[in-house]
Amino acid sequence: TTAQQLAFTDPTWNAVLKNLCFKKLQMIIAELTDNERLLIRRYFFEKRTMKQIGEEFGISKMAISKQLKKLLSQMRRLMET
Repeated sequence: TTAQQLAFTDPTWNAVLKNLCFKKLQMIIAELTDNERLLIRRYFFEKRTMKQIGEEFGISKMAISKQLKKLLSQMRRLMET
């Protein structure tokens, strides 16, 4: 079997991979600014709308959308490296 086949069938391998990804994501989040972490918390965990977040931050919902898109793209790129 190839390593790729093993990764899809071995629960231990899957658990290790998931743990490594989680640790990397934690490190990436730790490097974010306070406002970036707050944006993520408000949108993904508190399920606030972009309009609500924009009102809190004192900017438009379009600006929140752009910030979130840029932030997620940056995080995705860092996860892939």
